Amino acid sequence: KFSLQGSNVCTICPVGKFAGSVGADMCDECPAGDYADGTGSVSCKTCPAGEITASTGLGACTKCAPGSYSPAPGGRSCTKCDEGTAQGNSAATKCLPCDSGTMSLQGATVCSICPAGKYSQSYANSCDDCEPGKYAANTKSGHCDDCDLGKYSPSGQAACTNCAKGKYQGARGQPSCTDCVKGKVTYIDGKASCEDCPVGKISMYDGLSKCTACSPGTYQEDAGQSVCVNCSPGKIAGRPGSTGCTDCTAGRYQGLSAKSSCEICPAGKSSKSGALMCPPCSA
Repeated sequence: KFSLQGSNVCTICPVGKFAGSVGADMCDECPAGDYADGTGSVSCKTCPAGEITASTGLGACTKCAPGSYSPAPGGRSCTKCDEGTAQGNSAATKCLPCDSGTMSLQGATVCSICPAGKYSQSYANSCDDCEPGKYAANTKSGHCDDCDLGKYSPSGQAACTNCAKGKYQGARGQPSCTDCVKGKVTYIDGKASCEDCPVGKISMYDGLSKCTACSPGTYQEDAGQSVCVNCSPGKIAGRPGSTGCTDCTAGRYQGLSAKSSCEICPAGKSSKSGALMCPPCSA
C-alpha cells in the first residue's frame, strides 16, 4: 500500500506494481522479467523459465511461443530456435536438435524431412543434394549410397540410372558411363563391362550396342576387332560373318581381293585350287 502526502488513507497497489516498504508514497512497477498478479503486493514474483515479461508493470508472464524459448527464470524476451533446432511446444526452456535426415531454419516449430535424393546430418539448416554417383532412395536420409556397377547418377537423385546400350560402368559411385571402345559392345542396359565382338563380326566405332557381320569377301578370325580383312586374290568368303577365306577350287580363279565368288576358267584354260588366273591348257 501507499499514501500521498496529506492523505488519511492508504491505497492498495494495483496488479503489476508493489510497495516494498512501510510508509511508501507510491507503488513501483515490477521490472521486466518479474510480475505481480494480485493487488497489494509488497514484492514481485520472478517469471519461470519458458515465460517472460517484456516490459515493466505487468501482472502476468507470457509463455514463449512455439519456435522460441527462454532458458532461465526472469526472462525479458524469448529467443528464436537456432537453425537446425525446433520446438513445437509453448513455454519451452530449450529447443531440440533436428535429427539427421531433417532440417530447420531459425524459429522452426518442427524439423522438415529431407526428400528423396537429398540428405542431412543432425543440426542441419538445409538438405543437401546427393553428390553425383550417389543416391538416396528414401526420405529422411542421413547419407547417400553409391550407385552400383553398371549405373550412374547426376546430383540430387533418388535412384541411379542404368548405363545405356553401348556404354558401361565398372566402378561404384560414378557420375556417368563410358562408351565401349571399338571392337566391344554392350547389348543391354546396365552393364558393368563390354563384350568382345565374336569372330566374324566387328564394331567400327566407340559406343556401339551391336556387332556387324563382316560382309562377303571379307573375314575376321579374331574376337574384339573393329575392321574386317579382305580375302586375298585366289580366295573368297561367300557369306556374311566369315572367320576365314577359302581357296577357289580347281577350274576356277579370282584375280581380285575381297570377292565372294570365283570365276569359271574359260574353254581351253584350266587352273589349280587358289588360282589368280587360268593359264592355257598345255598341248
